[in-house]
Amino acid sequence: MPPLYRKNAKFYGILVIEYYYTQNKRLPFDYRRDANGKVNMHYLCLPVHAEWRANISKDFQFFVYGGVGLDYCVDASLTLKNSDSGEEIHKSDDFFDDSFINDMRRFNASVEYGAGLRLSCMQLNFTMANGLIDMSDDSDYKTYMNKNASIILSVMF
Repeated sequence: MPPLYRKNAKFYGILVIEYYYTQNKRLPFDYRRDANGKVNMHYLCLPVHAEWRANISKDFQFFVYGGVGLDYCVDASLTLKNSDSGEEIHKSDDFFDDSFINDMRRFNASVEYGAGLRLSCMQLNFTMANGLIDMSDDSDYKTYMNKNASIILSVMF
């Protein structure tokens, strides 16, 4: 049976491109309770994780990990529609430079943790994350980017 650890640890870096889509049925803002919103975001993510990997065989591994994720939003769009009529109220191709929503930050950091399986060159991760930074500049409300559950399928080469 192969050892569950290696004497010579290997360090590697990875840069991930992520896409998020969110849709709210009703916005919580007092001045826009009649609106629902859709937000599309593209992030560059740098995970800084510690990992423990059990090498069950050459082609099968189980692992758990945890650490910090650093995210920077490169693109975000927003569409607001009237909840009742469906009429478009506001549309923005650059969410962060929009005067309508002018209080959001592009950078996020979060605590990330998860587990996964690797079979030959296919890897399946189950990840969760809790935002550490309030992404809103507005003192009236707080916005944290939490990822309640993510499933990631990767091809390793």
